[in-house]
Parts: sequence; structure tokens; C-alpha cells
Amino acid sequence: MVPKVYKQVKEFVRSSLWYTEDLNLTQTKIDEMIQKSTNLLLTGTLSGCLTTLIQKPSVGLLELIQITLNTNYLECTNIYLEEFITSVTKSSVKDESYKAELQGKSMFKDARAEAEEQIYEKLKAKIDESFDLASYDWTLNEPEGRASDYIIDLVAFLQSTFLAFTNLPVI
Repeated sequence: MVPKVYKQVKEFVRSSLWYTEDLNLTQTKIDEMIQKSTNLLLTGTLSGCLTTLIQKPSVGLLELIQITLNTNYLECTNIYLEEFITSVTKSSVKDESYKAELQGKSMFKDARAEAEEQIYEKLKAKIDESFDLASYDWTLNEPEGRASDYIIDLVAFLQSTFLAFTNLPVI
């Protein structure tokens, strides 16, 4: 997903630049327009799509973990998008200090935080559901020597889920 999104954003920048060719705008105006439209793409369109996807009840834990990974990598690619925009728009700019600055990094960080919150909520709901399904007698004095099948299933679920967490980047 990450290379595809990165490629599509770069194509959007190229198309935006192509669109401005015959508008007789100054290079500064073109740079500002490209930066503004790319920011709108990232913070409006892509952010909205990610939010909608993350909040879908049908999105499972593993998918949310993958979204977390992808948004982390997209956040890291933001600097390369800035460099790309700078390189394609800088041809006529005399100021060597010019550098495009995008708001994508904070947007991807916010999306990742939202995905992590959804992971927490789904885990909590799964644990609650497991305890609700079982009719536990919390007042037992002596254990029977074996855990309930519900607890065994819950521990297996949590082990497989936490194993998937090992792929998450350290922040």
C-alpha cells in the first residue's frame, strides 16, 4: 500500500504541475499552489479516507495493525515527498533555501494514533465478550486444576494478536 500511495501522490504533483504550465503564473505562485493542493490531498482526501476506513466496524485487528504500520511508513516518506516537490518545482526558483513543507507527517501520525485507539477498543471488546460468554463463578474457593475453555481461547487469541504487534515500529 505504501509504495502505491506514494506513487499516486507523486503523480498528483506531476499532474498539478502540468496543469499550471499554461496559466502564466509566477514560479512562486506555482510552488504555493502545488504545495497547497498536495496538503489538501493529504490532510483532506487521504485523511478522510483513512478515518473512514479505521472507524469501520468490519475492519479487524490485523487490518488495523497493518494500517498502523502503513501510516508509520507513510509518515516517514513525507520528507521524500517534500524533496520531490522541491525538485520538480525548483527549476526556476533562484532561492536555494526553498523547500516544500507538507502537513502529511502530522496527518499520518494522527491516523496512526486513531488506528491504535481502535486496536485498543477492539481488544477490550473481545476480552469483555469472552467474559460475557462464559458464566464464571467468581466465588469459587478451590480451582479445578484447569482453566476454562473460554480462558484458553482468550489466551490463544491474545497470544496471536500480540505476536502481530511485534511488527509494529518502536516510536
